[in-house]
Amino acid sequence: MQITKREIGPVETELTVEIPAEDIAARVAQEMRRFASKAMVPGFRKGHVPRNILRQRFGETITADAVDKSLQEYYRAALNEVGIEPVSPGSMEDVSYKDGEPLIFKVRIEKAPDFEIPDLSDITVELEQPQVSDEDVLEAVDALREQQAVLTPTDEPVSEDSVVMVDIQEVDQTGLPIVGRVSRDAEVDMRQNPFGKDFAQRIIGTKAGAHVRWTVNQRGNAQSEKSSVAFDIEVKSVHRKELPPFDDAFAASVNPNTPTADALKEDLRRSLAARAAAVARRKMQNHLIDALLHKVDFPVPPRMLDDYLNRLTQEAVGDETKDPSEVERRKEEYRTVGIRNIRWYMLRRKLATSQNLKATEEDIEREFEIYAKLSGKSRREVENLYAAKDKRSDLEESVTDRKIFAFLERQANILPVPVDLATFEGRGPGRIVAP
Repeated sequence: MQITKREIGPVETELTVEIPAEDIAARVAQEMRRFASKAMVPGFRKGHVPRNILRQRFGETITADAVDKSLQEYYRAALNEVGIEPVSPGSMEDVSYKDGEPLIFKVRIEKAPDFEIPDLSDITVELEQPQVSDEDVLEAVDALREQQAVLTPTDEPVSEDSVVMVDIQEVDQTGLPIVGRVSRDAEVDMRQNPFGKDFAQRIIGTKAGAHVRWTVNQRGNAQSEKSSVAFDIEVKSVHRKELPPFDDAFAASVNPNTPTADALKEDLRRSLAARAAAVARRKMQNHLIDALLHKVDFPVPPRMLDDYLNRLTQEAVGDETKDPSEVERRKEEYRTVGIRNIRWYMLRRKLATSQNLKATEEDIEREFEIYAKLSGKSRREVENLYAAKDKRSDLEESVTDRKIFAFLERQANILPVPVDLATFEGRGPGRIVAP
C-alpha cells in the first residue's frame, strides 16, 4: 500500500492511497468465489455456474462489491500507517479501479489541530468560598417547617400569610365564562404570590365565597390580538398555615440522626456549606477552562463542529419540526457553546495525553473499593454495575476529569474569595423567619 499525504490546512489532511493490483485482484477473486457458491443461473445447478459466465453477467457487480467492502479496511489501515486519528468521518472521493490495475482512492480527514499547552502559572481564577450564616440556617429551618405546615380552614379574610383555594375562570368582554378556560381548585400560597402584585391586591381582604374580577394586561404579547384578558376569581376557601414548632421532636422527625434542634441546625449548616462549595468549585473550574482556552488559539474542525451542532439541534427539536429555517436558527444559537465545548474537548484530550492524566486500571480499582464501602455493596456487585462498556467508559472519563482539574489547580493560581451565601446564590439579603 502506497500513501501520499498532503496537508490541506491545520485540521485537514488528504491521503491518496494506492493498493497494488495483485492485492485487489485477490479480493475480487475471493468475492467471485463467494458469489459463485450461491449464484443461480437458469440451466445450471446452484454453485456450478461457469466462471466465464459469471464474469460476463455479474463481473461489474462482483468487482464493485469487492472494492466497496475493501475500501473501509484499506482506509483504516492507511490511518494506522500515517498515525492520524480522525475527529469526524472521512470524506472519500476519486475512487478508481480497473481490472489488472491498482485501486486508488483519496480521502479527506479532519484531525485535531496541533498546539502547545500554555503556561498555566500565568492563569489566576477566583474560588468563591460561601460562608453560611445563622440567618441562612434559620431560612433552611423555616423551609423545612413550611414543608410540614398544616392548613387550617378559617373564616378570617385572606392575608399575606394565607393559603387560598380558588377557581380561575376566563371571561369574555361581556363577562360571560369562556367554555374550557377554567382552572378549578387552584391552591395559592399568598406568601409566594405566584400571580403577582395585582392579583394579591384583589384577593387580600376577601373571604370565602367572594368573587373578584382580575384583568391581566397582554400588551407586548405579539402572539395575542387581545390587549388584556379578564378572569373571574372565586375564593372557595381560606386556610391559615400553621408551621410546626422548631424543637427537638421536629428535628428528630426530619432526620433521626439529629435528635435535637441544635443538631439539626448544625447538620443543615454543613449541608448548605457542602452544596455551595460544590457549586463554587464547578464555577471555578468553568472559569479555569475559559481562561485556559483564552491563552491557546487553534481552529475547530468544521465538519466536527457541524456534526456536534446537528446532534444538539436534534436533541432540542427532536422530530417536532422539519422546518429548515428553525433547524438553522437553532444551530446558530448553539454555535458559540459548540465551539467552546469542542475546543475544551481537544484541550482536555491533549492534557490527558501529554501529562499522563488518563484513568488507569489502578484508578478504577480504587473507585470500585470506595463505592463498595460507601454503598455497602460487595466488590463483585460494584464491578457488575460497571460491566457495561458505556458505564465503565463514563467512570473512566469522570476519573480523568478529576485528575485533569487537580493538575490544573496545582499549576494555576487559585485565589480563595470568601463570600456570604446569599450573595453567592444571587438572592441578596435573606429574609429571616424566626422559629
